[in-house]
Amino acid sequence: MAMSKVVIRRATGDDVESLIDLYGDMEEHIMKTISDPLFTLGRNWRELTRRYFVEFIKGDDKLALVGQDRNKIVALLTAMTTTPIPIYVEKEYGSLNDMFVKKAYRRKGVGTKLLKAAIEWFQQKHIARIELRVEAKNKEAIAFYKKHSFKIRAHTMKKEC
Repeated sequence: MAMSKVVIRRATGDDVESLIDLYGDMEEHIMKTISDPLFTLGRNWRELTRRYFVEFIKGDDKLALVGQDRNKIVALLTAMTTTPIPIYVEKEYGSLNDMFVKKAYRRKGVGTKLLKAAIEWFQQKHIARIELRVEAKNKEAIAFYKKHSFKIRAHTMKKEC
């Protein structure tokens, strides 16, 4: 399947149910990749995910993108502007929250198209820095972001108590 068939566009309310299904696929992929019980979905995950996407679709400071192949949603990206505490010179930065591409569409440029669209959105908002979190065991995602000039700035650490 050719990358050019996948169209990147802003998500709409009509996409929410497809986005919920895709989000479930993303969480399943994460569990297979990193085996961390932190990512076990709760009983009401579908309703909470529905609220999450509805908020991202309507928010001016939020972005929800989809990758669509014909009438099927095959990729998603969510991002938002974030305001740090007011002691810093930089007043806003970008946060890339979620990004997922169905397995059959990976390594075909879909993720790159999603990321470029998000970067353009941030640039239109005069955002000079984008941050994201990626699990240390998710080597595929780390390689993707490094390929697109993201650099490690911090490490998130955890301890089970």
